[in-house]
Amino acid sequence: MTLQKKDPHTNLGRFELSLNVKDIGKSWQFYKQLGFERLGGSIASKCITIQFGNCRISLYQGYINNNLLNFTGGDIDGLLARLHGHNIPLKREAAEGDDGSKGALVEDPDGNEIYFVFHPDERL
Repeated sequence: MTLQKKDPHTNLGRFELSLNVKDIGKSWQFYKQLGFERLGGSIASKCITIQFGNCRISLYQGYINNNLLNFTGGDIDGLLARLHGHNIPLKREAAEGDDGSKGALVEDPDGNEIYFVFHPDERL
């Protein structure tokens, strides 16, 4: 197996798995029993971010339709240039929020969604 050289000009950001859950309370209890700790969010807000070691998961009830791979805090502009350079279509064009955040959504060949988002306060 040959590893591809890392592009020093594009930082994907921190990886996080975003899970669409049916019952956030039950899901949180399950992951808590596995040793995960809550980093933020709440059952009331129906969004909890949890972590165990370097594994980070966000549990969402009612916010996302499908599980997705999420990269946050990276070089969104460099990444968009790379995607365009390789003719990778965006499922949702990059949009900038009022808070200065910027995100884009792509889909892999099997339909798995990958979301890239940058928030000004979380540059890695």
